[in-house]
Amino acid sequence: MACKENPTIAMYDVYFIVQLIYGAPSIYLWIRIIKAIIIDRSHASFAHPFHRVLAATGIISVIVFINDMIFTRFLLTGRFCTAISSAFSSLTYWLSPTVFIAMYGIGCQLTGSVLLSLNRLTAVFTIRHTEIWSRYIVIAYIFLFTPSLITSWYLIPALTYVKVDATGTGMSIVYVKLFPWISTTLFSLVICAISGLLILIFTGITMLCFKRMRKMTINSSRFERTLFILGLYQSGSTLIMCIYQLSMYLLIQAGLTAKLSYLFSVRSFFWDILTLLPAWATFFTNDPIRKTLGCGTAPRKSTTASIHLPVSQRVSSMSNL
Repeated sequence: MACKENPTIAMYDVYFIVQLIYGAPSIYLWIRIIKAIIIDRSHASFAHPFHRVLAATGIISVIVFINDMIFTRFLLTGRFCTAISSAFSSLTYWLSPTVFIAMYGIGCQLTGSVLLSLNRLTAVFTIRHTEIWSRYIVIAYIFLFTPSLITSWYLIPALTYVKVDATGTGMSIVYVKLFPWISTTLFSLVICAISGLLILIFTGITMLCFKRMRKMTINSSRFERTLFILGLYQSGSTLIMCIYQLSMYLLIQAGLTAKLSYLFSVRSFFWDILTLLPAWATFFTNDPIRKTLGCGTAPRKSTTASIHLPVSQRVSSMSNL
């Protein structure tokens, strides 16, 4: 299909501008949060495994958003269509990493949400959960980065090219399937379903036990309660993304092209809920982060991450319930 340079501002142009307006400050906020946790370490709580996993998912979110803005959302606007389509009309490996990053990155964000919800669950049931997570943090990172390879490895050797849509006013990167039996939509749904189910279980048990945990005053410091609330935001954004993936798969199977096209047009907004919303949830719910970013009093390095009670006091607290 030949390109038709659109002289007016179209729907995807508006989408791109709006997403750039809220995306730029969100990415800046993510970078500041990541820097505060990994580099500055100006608060004792930043050594907590929850924050370390959060920083890892933040790095992934930044990469995924920038990759999607450049190689998906900008191409959908159709700007510079003739130049771009002519340069990448033939099969090439140059664009393959962008397709892989999109699929792999979203998978890592889902497994990251599972880890964060599991961290909150262990905070309810074990008084030494911080120590345990710190000891096995490498295993947590392996879980964060490995499962997504199962659902995205086939994109690494795939050839890609830029395709102009039927109207000639938009473009997209298309990959050539080396394994026709593999469905990207189905794989996305599977990892979403597994992640969503685990998050529902972990978060549900945590919420049921959280009131009891507060009565027992075990690991119920303000810091732990803050991480609990932040974990809920992370879990909620993941579940929204999973509902979207399920809707996409069902529409594809039903052959409802019109509704599928509309759902795809707002795909990026659902991705941004998973990618960008946790940064703002972290900022608004996490006092150490706000203080480090200059939105409060100076951070204190002596702040403790949790309240550790002797076993005798723990048993006494449980007997008073």
